[in-house]
Amino acid sequence: MRAFAYLPRLLRNCSTSSSSCPTPLHLVLYTASACSLCGRFKADLSRFLQQPERTHISVQEVDISTAPREIFERRGNPTEAPLRRQPHDQDPRGMGSRTGVIAVHGGVSFNPSTSLHSTCQEALLSSDKPDLIGAIKFLENCPNFNCGTGSNLTMHGRIECDASFMSSDELRYGAVSCVSRLKNPCEVAKSIAEDTSLSAISMVQPMTLVGFGAHQWAKERGFDLIEEDELISKKAKQMHEQGLNYLDSSMQPSTSAQLDTVGGLASDTNGSSLEVVSSSGGLFMKPDGRLGSSATFGASCWAEKRHDLTVGITVSGCGEALIRTNFARSLAEAIFSSDDDALPADVLRSWFDNSFLCSPLLTRMQPHNRLAGGLVFFSSPYTAELISFHNTPSLPFAYFSKNKCKSYLSVSPSSDRVTINSFILK
Repeated sequence: MRAFAYLPRLLRNCSTSSSSCPTPLHLVLYTASACSLCGRFKADLSRFLQQPERTHISVQEVDISTAPREIFERRGNPTEAPLRRQPHDQDPRGMGSRTGVIAVHGGVSFNPSTSLHSTCQEALLSSDKPDLIGAIKFLENCPNFNCGTGSNLTMHGRIECDASFMSSDELRYGAVSCVSRLKNPCEVAKSIAEDTSLSAISMVQPMTLVGFGAHQWAKERGFDLIEEDELISKKAKQMHEQGLNYLDSSMQPSTSAQLDTVGGLASDTNGSSLEVVSSSGGLFMKPDGRLGSSATFGASCWAEKRHDLTVGITVSGCGEALIRTNFARSLAEAIFSSDDDALPADVLRSWFDNSFLCSPLLTRMQPHNRLAGGLVFFSSPYTAELISFHNTPSLPFAYFSKNKCKSYLSVSPSSDRVTINSFILK
C-alpha cells in the first residue's frame, strides 16, 4: 500500500508535473506513534516527496492524540485500537545510545489484573546494559512465571523444563528438554546453539539435548547443576495439589495455569541480526517426559534473515497446537512470502485466523485449546516493527528501544479474535 494511494486526487495529479500545481501545497498528516499503518504510510510518503518535481509539497506531522476533536467530527470517528494497554515508561540509567530492540513477554495470561508486565520491564533493566539472555534468566528466577524456578510440576510432582535459542546468523539453534537440574535452561540452550566442537571434527552438531544428557553436557561446559527441589516453588506445589484433587474428582483443571511460557527477542542496531529465546516449565500436570513446544524446532521461536528482511517470533500458548502447526516457523514464512506492500500485522491476523485456528492439523483439538500469543519483530530497510498478539485475555510484555524501556499489559476485548498491537521502532 503506497502513500500516494491514500492521498487526495489533487496530490495524485500533482505527482505528474509540478506545473499543474503552481502554488506550494501544504499537507497536515495526523499519525499515531504506535500505529504500523501510520509508520508505513510515512515511510512511503517520504520517498514519494523526494522526487524533484514534488519539492513544492510540504508535510506537517501532528500526533493524533493532540488533534482537535472537530477534525474527527468532520471526517468521522477514529477507529479504536483493538486492545487496552497500560504503559509504564522508564529511562534506564547509563544505557548509552543503543537503537536496537530487546523485548520479552511473560506468556499468554488469563489474569489481566496482574503486574507481570512490570516484572518484564524489571527483567530488561536488571543489568547495566540490556541483554536478552540476562532478561530471560531474570524471569526464570522469578517464581511468578512458568519457567525455571516456579515451573509447573509434572503429574508425579517433578520439574521438567524446556528452553530454546535461535539466531538469524546461519539459523543457529539449540534447545534442552525435560531438564530438572538447570537453574537457567535458556543459557544452556544458547550454548548448544553456539557450540562447534563436534562440527570441527566432522561430526553432526546436536540441536536438542534431553534430561540426563543435557545435564551432563552442561556440567562438562562449566554450568552448575542444582538439586531439583530448588526449582520447586510454593505456588507450584499448591497448584500440583489442586491438580491432583481435580483428577480425583474427575474434573478438568483450569486452563489458566497451563500456558504462561516466557520468551524474548533482540536485534542489533540496524535490525539485520536477531536472536530469539523461549523458556517454559511445560503444561500444568503434564505427563513425565513430555516434549514441549519450547524445545521443538520451529514451534515456539524463529529468527531468520532473507535478503533485506528480518523476522523474529517468540510465542507462548498450548504447546501441542504450536507443535502441530510449527507455529513460529510457519508464521515467519507467511510474512516473508507476503506482498511487498502487505503490513506484517495484517499478514499475522490472516495467518492466525486461517492457518492456525482453522488448521486441519488441529482437527482433533478443541477450539478452546487453540491458544497462542507472543511477539513478532519485522525489519526492512525502511522500517522496524514490534508486534504483540494473543487470543487469550491478556499478554504482559516489555521492550527496550532508543534508550527507553516500556511495559504493557495487553488486554483483549474479545476472546473471539486475535488481539494485535504494533510499535514502529524506526
